[in-house]
Amino acid sequence: MDARLVAELKEAEAAVAEAEKKLGPDHPELADKLQRYANLLRQTETRKLDAVNVEARARAIRAKLYAEDEKAHGSTTTSAKPKTTDSKAEPPALGMYLGIAGIFLALAALFVNQSLIKILLPAAIVLGLADVAITRSGFWRMALIVVFSLACWVSNESLPGSMLVTETPINRFNYATENPEVVANAKKLAAPTSVLSYTICLPEGFNQTSDNKEDWGREITWQAGGDENQLAPQFSLILLKLPEDFLKQKRRADVFSLTRDRAMPKVGEVLGLSDLTQDPPRYEEINGIEYSKVTFAGRGNDVPRSGFAYVAVNNNVILVLCGADSVTATTDTLPLMDASVYTFKKARAEDDNQFIGAPDAGSQPGSDSQ
Repeated sequence: MDARLVAELKEAEAAVAEAEKKLGPDHPELADKLQRYANLLRQTETRKLDAVNVEARARAIRAKLYAEDEKAHGSTTTSAKPKTTDSKAEPPALGMYLGIAGIFLALAALFVNQSLIKILLPAAIVLGLADVAITRSGFWRMALIVVFSLACWVSNESLPGSMLVTETPINRFNYATENPEVVANAKKLAAPTSVLSYTICLPEGFNQTSDNKEDWGREITWQAGGDENQLAPQFSLILLKLPEDFLKQKRRADVFSLTRDRAMPKVGEVLGLSDLTQDPPRYEEINGIEYSKVTFAGRGNDVPRSGFAYVAVNNNVILVLCGADSVTATTDTLPLMDASVYTFKKARAEDDNQFIGAPDAGSQPGSDSQ
């Protein structure tokens, strides 16, 4: 309680005592002074009950005067109307509502796309500060806003900025907690590189070795150190035209059957694998793209190799991200390539159909994929 309020309370209390002594216990002026005293008591944190009692006494005086006036004049007009010129308004409830809104925004930021937290968290903090400034008692609401804001920021920063960019902060935190090895590998990747209308972070030392347009679609490959032989770790982006029967039927493509019948044979061809065996596909959504993920094994140049493939369907194009490495490789490159998939995201709103077509005579291995 500040000094100004304390002084006003003492003054009002003295005025009530003086009026009661000079004018008596039932005078209308005493009721006015009691009302002003009650309004001041409401502005304190500890004397709100006293305010209720004082106001009740003021009302009782006015009710008695009203009854006497009605009895004397036979009307409902009273000469003892409460005066409001000396009374002070209560702290506005607007501040409390602003603080509650700030809490809601800070909490909501945990469950919305991470791109929105740059708007929601500053707005929540501004609302909390406005609450404190107006009510001078909303510190606990401001504390909740700070706690939720920090939780949102920590959750969002639990993954690298290029990983799972469309997920909410709470989902990013849950994924980081459940998959620490993938997160650790993602932090080892190089800076984002552009490919067609996408961006991706590849393992350090991977260079583009081919970009080929074929009748069936397009294939872009990266290998470690620019080595083009099939024994080197290899990561590829493959775009396949959707089969004609799917286009004619105008139905939703079954990504699992396309993975088995269309994508995996092409993966084996691009990666130079024979005797290809694969595990059953499973569903996974990454950066807003729904994939069918498959792990496989085969032989390349008579050397056992293992790998993975993520298959999705987008605008009548089958999109495949795949990687393979020798089973006996001395480096853990395959987990790094798998982590790269979690950084693959759409950078520009362009149709993938424009990137595939007939073979392009001007396309050479190592050429720019843009």
